[in-house]
Amino acid sequence: DAEQDSMILMTDVLRLRQVLVNLLNNAIKFTHKGYVELGYKLKSGKILFYVKDTGIGIPDDMKDNVFKRFMQVDHGLNRSYQGTGLGLTISKNLVELLGGTISVESVVGKGSTFYCEFEKSKELKNTEKKVKPVKINKLNSVVKKFESFNVLIAEDNDINYRLIHDILEVVGITIIRAVNGIEVLDKLRAVKSIDMIIMDMNMPEVNGFEATQIIRQTNSDLPIIACTAYALDIEKERCLEVGCNDYIPKPIDQEHLLMVCSNYYLGRINKENSK
Repeated sequence: DAEQDSMILMTDVLRLRQVLVNLLNNAIKFTHKGYVELGYKLKSGKILFYVKDTGIGIPDDMKDNVFKRFMQVDHGLNRSYQGTGLGLTISKNLVELLGGTISVESVVGKGSTFYCEFEKSKELKNTEKKVKPVKINKLNSVVKKFESFNVLIAEDNDINYRLIHDILEVVGITIIRAVNGIEVLDKLRAVKSIDMIIMDMNMPEVNGFEATQIIRQTNSDLPIIACTAYALDIEKERCLEVGCNDYIPKPIDQEHLLMVCSNYYLGRINKENSK
């Protein structure tokens, strides 16, 4: 119906794909006849992805354990099923980081169905619609209007780029875009007045980690803000280790993004005034 046709899920495509690939690999591993099916359902404002198989199935007393580290249904009784047992644990962690839930239904000898459920995102009837600026009385440290502040947004996903673009454009920030690390380096050579980079760390060709390391070989002062769906501390540390100054998690929080931009904008002004 019309409501279902307009349902949109805004998420990290790479992480969602990783989850579904993990579930598919798991289903294929334990299915020796029949089929493996990937699909989705729309219901009551939710999007439900599923991976269904006709494999060995999971006993009732094991269903609560399949998402735990190193747990396998067969407990290693058959060498053809050996593995690390981390795929489902990683999938569960990723789904929850993306704001969803994961569950399983299964019958021994008949197969299993894994479900990943997400609330639908707000409708994007007009992606060109400007985002309302944050109320300054709520965030006194947020700059109300930026002047001559040029930000390079390195983001290959159009929806993510448009979201960041609209938030920053409202407060007067000049936007430049790159869709991969190669373009980031090209833009830096061509545009000498870039004041900050918002760097997606998972771009194609040359990713954000590689691009940041290259930039830091010749430029140690340019603020680089890592932007990624990875919310684990080890991933944040990795971003900082390669040379990023700060970290913004996905999905993007408008207030957090403007707070970060304000910090580096005011830092630039203070530096200029101290000369």
